Amino acid sequence: MEKSPSVRSTLLISREKKFSLAFMLPVKCVYKFHCFTYTDLPFTYRQFEKWWEEKNKDVMGIPVKYKKLTLLAIAVLHLVVQGIHGYSHIVANVQITSLQWIFILLVITIAPLAAVYITWRGKIRKGAGIFALSMLAAFLFGYILHFVFNSPDLHSNVIEEFNNFFFHSALHLAIIEFVGFVFGAYVFTANRDEL
Repeated sequence: MEKSPSVRSTLLISREKKFSLAFMLPVKCVYKFHCFTYTDLPFTYRQFEKWWEEKNKDVMGIPVKYKKLTLLAIAVLHLVVQGIHGYSHIVANVQITSLQWIFILLVITIAPLAAVYITWRGKIRKGAGIFALSMLAAFLFGYILHFVFNSPDLHSNVIEEFNNFFFHSALHLAIIEFVGFVFGAYVFTANRDEL
């Protein structure tokens, strides 16, 4: 007859001399929140560290913390360049409609930051999915208005004095949004096992 996980864990703990009681709490927390069985857990700090690193890698071998940090860096860079491009709208006197303002505020500004917050709360796949969708929507919105449609936002319609500044800020914004979409989609697909 097979012993229950709690009995097996007690036996493993009693056999392992290096395991300290101070280390018991994090192991129990990991068990509680990630639903791993006690038999999956090693009981020395070094073994636990190695096991935790392996559990938090995807197929490409990139630890989750680097994905979160990269999403955060892209979101912050996007916010800075978005501010610069907003300033180019002001100096070049390019008007934005109220519907565009709502889209910019909700989808382009708030959604990526909310997505990063969600990833840092532990829902990596959901946060990355929202991040990728918001970056794709922002890219399409900016690309179509700044480079395709003949509108006041079209870079060639901006007054010559500020044309260069407006064009380059819009171009950098589009590049960052495309990179954000690609990386967000990568993180989303790399974490398929997450619910």
